[in-house]
Amino acid sequence: MASYPGAKVHRVNRRKLGRGQVPGVASPTLTVTAHSADVARVVSSEPVVWGSLAGMTVATRTYVSAAVVDQSTIDVTFSGAIAGLAYSVPAGVGTSYQGGPTAAKSGTF
Repeated sequence: MASYPGAKVHRVNRRKLGRGQVPGVASPTLTVTAHSADVARVVSSEPVVWGSLAGMTVATRTYVSAAVVDQSTIDVTFSGAIAGLAYSVPAGVGTSYQGGPTAAKSGTF
């Protein structure tokens, strides 16, 4: 006959992560377009908290300012026309509400 409380049984909770493991957080992706002659529009795939976009570069143009349009869109103004020039947005210029930094993006307008 079994007696209460009985032998200790160690069962592993399968819902927990192991020691040193953290849950993965997806990075929001960016889309960059030329909004007007000297303004680049950066659109995120989800709402983000924007940091400094001074690290965004466009070949031979100087960063002037940035204006937040909404939670996932920002307009970046440069010193001259940006049509046909290469751009680069570094990783981490924004952070999603879950904590994931934005991915890097580069291309040509």
